[in-house]
Amino acid sequence: AGIFSYGGWPLLAGFFLVLFGWTDDCRAEDESMDVLLVMDNSTSMARSDSDFHALAAADLVIGMLRPGDSLSIVSCGADATIVATGTGDDRDQLEAALRRLHREASSADPGAALRLIADHYVAKKGKGHEPLVIWFTGRSFSYDVTDPDYYATEDAVAAMDAAASAADPFKVKAFRDAQPGIVERIGELVSGEAGVLADLGVPVHMFLAGKSFEAQAADGASVTSFMRESMRRTGGDLVAFQGPGTGLLACVVSVLVEAMNAPALDLDQSTIGPKGESFE
Repeated sequence: AGIFSYGGWPLLAGFFLVLFGWTDDCRAEDESMDVLLVMDNSTSMARSDSDFHALAAADLVIGMLRPGDSLSIVSCGADATIVATGTGDDRDQLEAALRRLHREASSADPGAALRLIADHYVAKKGKGHEPLVIWFTGRSFSYDVTDPDYYATEDAVAAMDAAASAADPFKVKAFRDAQPGIVERIGELVSGEAGVLADLGVPVHMFLAGKSFEAQAADGASVTSFMRESMRRTGGDLVAFQGPGTGLLACVVSVLVEAMNAPALDLDQSTIGPKGESFE
């Protein structure tokens, strides 16, 4: 209970809107935004963000929309789907759609979300809206690295069996040994899709609930590093957040006011803790 319960977040959101004075500087006649709000609804997100801080921050994004801005909510689990679209005049409907999202009993596939993001902005290219992606994600994901030649082998079958019992450290090692270069392969795919978005001028700001990724028994630090590099290539960033507090909200506000051409906050940090402090 209290101000840091989910019920207290709207009060904090209102505080940010007043504190940073964005409303006077972000007029509806300025270039409008076309926002994709990507919500990881996988099992991992349920573990990584059990207190729904990402949901509170997503609420803030919707609350800061101007009448001319458009926003689409993307549900990201085993697949990625746009579940609602509206403008700054449709905040109630968008907030209701946000609350209808439910956790899936699956891993998230960021590749599916990246492809959807690219398709969305290719279709909207030249329509005069400033693109912006805000993505809330959990620590674990399962990237589609399917190689038909590899997956036809006996080693691949053994690797899949090992993956199913990943709690066993010996089987984790067997899985890694049977899939040489999995980190490099995921990195190659993410980098390629980030390059498409960079060419389209689409900045992707990813907010990670935790210190680092865990992906398919791969090295978490390596995965986190190339995900951050890929997001920065688009003109966005990857920010890791932990625990309750206003640090996440402040970072989200900073991204939005910059996109709105309002005076931006000076929050150049890649990780934030319970009180907004940076951590390694």
